[in-house]
Amino acid sequence: MISRMILVLDTLVLPFLARADESEDLVRYYASFDPEKMERDLRGFLNAKSVAEKIKFVREPGRVALLMKAYYAKDAYQPEGFESFKRGPFNFRDRFVFCSVETGDFLTRPVTLKRSLKDGKEHYLIDWESWVGYSEKTPEVIEASSWILLPKDDPTADDQAEPAQK
Repeated sequence: MISRMILVLDTLVLPFLARADESEDLVRYYASFDPEKMERDLRGFLNAKSVAEKIKFVREPGRVALLMKAYYAKDAYQPEGFESFKRGPFNFRDRFVFCSVETGDFLTRPVTLKRSLKDGKEHYLIDWESWVGYSEKTPEVIEASSWILLPKDDPTADDQAEPAQK
């Protein structure tokens, strides 16, 4: 039997479509995510005094370390600062949890964390690329791209912008 459920466990809101016999396992699994450890790792990431220190808190550091160093080299690095951790609602997808954090400038920002075992201990690694909105294309390159927008009443339009032919 398949059931649609919304489960509320304290500040955990979990909508999902699952078989009745899988529901209990999913609830146990997502309820085992530890907000205290999430906050610890977010605090370390946001208060890191250097890029090298910040890299310790990100997922896939071997891949993103060079990207981070280049990104933060443009301006003098300043930590965002940690103000508070929003303890819900949490959205889950496999080992990922999506939540909100308040930074030192009192802005509430979404953040994606990946539950991971590192050095035999549970950690929540920050998805740095989504945190900063990283793209390999600079805003100037994106802005310089020419786009042709087809009018809505054009029967050949499919509501998608098409790149200009050069």
